[in-house]
Amino acid sequence: MCTRPYLVLAPALLLLAGCPEDREILVYHEPPLVSITEPEEGAEFIEGTTVQFVALATTTDNTEPEELVADWVSENEVLCDPTGVAQNAEAVCGYTFTTPGDVLITVTITDPQNDRAEDSRSITILENIPPTIEIQNPTPDEVIAADAFI
Repeated sequence: MCTRPYLVLAPALLLLAGCPEDREILVYHEPPLVSITEPEEGAEFIEGTTVQFVALATTTDNTEPEELVADWVSENEVLCDPTGVAQNAEAVCGYTFTTPGDVLITVTITDPQNDRAEDSRSITILENIPPTIEIQNPTPDEVIAADAFI
């Protein structure tokens, strides 16, 4: 409560009005920032191969990267357990997809104040079709000598 308001006046100009008790500085906390750097948007992978995801997490305050936590999900599936961000500010996750289709990957970075930032990336998982082989020679009815080179 202001008990002694004061005014600071300059000739014909009011500069400041307030109470001495109102002197405080408000510090606003900014949430972290995150950007997926690997893989690129629309990248394609064969099912059964491990895909490496990398995100760069940064803060604008004094929060150290190791204080941040990364959560990687694909729609409603957890890709990696929540992990701390490395000192180099990278959050890394490796996951092996077993079903083909389009997949939306999201990383969420959480700081110690529970503020969050997220980024998403779409990739495609292609069906792993086994190769086929067709023998053209010899034909099924052809007789080959035992010492012939085929």
